Amino acid sequence: LPLRALVAKAKEDSKRRVLRQGSFPPVGSEVKIAHVAENTMFIFESGSDSNGPSSQYLKVVERCFVGGEGAKKYLIQAPVAGDIVYAPFEEVYYRAEVNGVEGDTATVFFTDFGNTETLEWKNFKEIEDPEIKYADRLIHEVQIEHLPTFTDFVRMKLQALEGEAFELTKITDIPNSKAKKVELRHSKELYFLSEMIRKLSKDNDELEKKQTASPGEKIDTAEQTVAPPDPKSYVPVSISELSEVCIPYGDDIKLMIIDAAEVYDAESHRLAVIDIARNDAFAMVLAEVCKYGEADSNVYSPEELHHLCLVQWDGIWSRAVPLAIGSKEETSIPYCLLDLGIIKTVESTYVRRFPHALSRKLYVADCIVQNPETLCKLATAGVQNTELLTGKIVKVNVIPKKNNSDENEIQEIRIISII
Repeated sequence: LPLRALVAKAKEDSKRRVLRQGSFPPVGSEVKIAHVAENTMFIFESGSDSNGPSSQYLKVVERCFVGGEGAKKYLIQAPVAGDIVYAPFEEVYYRAEVNGVEGDTATVFFTDFGNTETLEWKNFKEIEDPEIKYADRLIHEVQIEHLPTFTDFVRMKLQALEGEAFELTKITDIPNSKAKKVELRHSKELYFLSEMIRKLSKDNDELEKKQTASPGEKIDTAEQTVAPPDPKSYVPVSISELSEVCIPYGDDIKLMIIDAAEVYDAESHRLAVIDIARNDAFAMVLAEVCKYGEADSNVYSPEELHHLCLVQWDGIWSRAVPLAIGSKEETSIPYCLLDLGIIKTVESTYVRRFPHALSRKLYVADCIVQNPETLCKLATAGVQNTELLTGKIVKVNVIPKKNNSDENEIQEIRIISII
């Protein structure tokens, strides 16, 4: 190439070494919450279908995920601020920007999600593909209209909405800030996020005042901290709003067994499990489910197979979806209990409406055990007793999917040990 062309190419390459911020989605776009920070949150444009604007963000995240799992070169020298690396979060590698280094640790910003973590830099991997390394940052930091700060309660409610679709209805620039102020409207339930959060926050504040005013009284928080859905104005919640969980790929992943009824079936070898790293979040959701179930005295009969509900089975409340629509004469129908990983026939008297404020994020995942005989040997001394497996923690290797585009493909695992 001529010298002028080489110089121009060098300048262009140097520009690409700066991670660029993608353009902010316009009003009317469908967006989702990627991460809730201290007083702001990060959103990304999700689009309405596979051919929409969501494809760019999802492609970047998928390429980073696959690249992080396949990368072999770990850093041998401490990074510097501004470096872009693969960093581990919940045992999975994602693209991250280094904000600062102190000794053996580095503070990084996860480029495609928005969370900041302090980690040991020796566990970072190099990103060798420049198309991945310098792909535009497609998340956007925002404040919510009328909510300049987040309380712990507000933050918890927003975290429960991560992954749900909203319409971007208003955008306002904030002076001297990279963040923008936005208003979001839920795509399915059509409430405005700021109004819903402020109402829930007000109700919570009033409850706390009552509790503070009468410290000597025993308060049944299960009844007072939640308001059951009003049957007259209730709009069913669809199963399409659920955000499914994916077990992180890799070796030595810790899982808790929720149900093992089919693990020794010759054609199944299925386990229902949760990722131990998400156990605390799962416990919080189960507590909320129980509160809503106990507080609601109105029996509910789903009218469609895709309508979510709460059911009580064996004394435990779970989010569920009906597998059949019963007639008025039928007193019980089968349900898939999403938080227990089982299918059970439940009497209609133990079914309630799914609250709009309840989390749609799932934590229980199905997987196929490649070596069930090892599980049997290590967990129950060779006795095939599935009831004894519930609650046990196993260390496994999670096998990458053969077809990443197939959402229905069940993940496979190999049992390594019992913890």
